[in-house]
Amino acid sequence: MIFLLESTFFTLPADYKKGLYEELFFLVFQGGGGFTFSDVYNLPLHIRRMYANMLVDIKKKEKFLIN
Repeated sequence: MIFLLESTFFTLPADYKKGLYEELFFLVFQGGGGFTFSDVYNLPLHIRRMYANMLVDIKKKEKFLIN
């Protein structure tokens, strides 16, 4: 008996690694030195994104205050 089922496995987008490493770079080098690469790499995704969003907000406020 042959079952024709659609794949239930999802795949990551082709540019996933690029985005991941850009986010890691941003947090490690633009974040003021508070994180090491391995710290950021091993954070759960939702926490890493929270820190990245917080850092983006801080950078926007700094840019606003400078201009």
